[in-house]
Amino acid sequence: MEAIAANILLEGLAVNALAQCETPVTLVTTDSREVCPGCIFVAFPGEKFDGHDFAAKALENGALCVVLNHPVEGVPEEKSVICPDSYHAMMVLGANYRSQFHPKVVGVTGSVPEKRIYGISNKIGNLDMKGEIHTYQDMNNQSEKVHIMLKDFTYGFMLTNIENFAKITLSE
Repeated sequence: MEAIAANILLEGLAVNALAQCETPVTLVTTDSREVCPGCIFVAFPGEKFDGHDFAAKALENGALCVVLNHPVEGVPEEKSVICPDSYHAMMVLGANYRSQFHPKVVGVTGSVPEKRIYGISNKIGNLDMKGEIHTYQDMNNQSEKVHIMLKDFTYGFMLTNIENFAKITLSE
């Protein structure tokens, strides 16, 4: 992740002093073991662990701030960004980060979209697929979402409702 000012990254989420904070952020993480000075830690409630239990420790380890679903004891209000939905917070953070770049966008449809993405990348050859693909189930509409983290943001991918995948063409 390239450094980005915290106030740009947190736009639409932070309403406290963090909304004016221009400190550069080089990592947003949901894993408390990855916390480093200047990062943003996003707490997710989970089946086995609740990220909120690690929020105070994340600040002790140097996190600039923590994104929480609710206030947490031991976490100062001025270091907290409250957002009722961690998934929504991550989408806002990601959108704010991506708004700094201007990638080409490829629409992908199908039951296993990540395989189609790799298929497309093999066909055009020069697509740099260094990075990771993450899928998750959207709890609101039960549709599968795909997040692709590309190393250089040359291309962005999104799911679409295109009926006939064979008719998709790639163009510059």
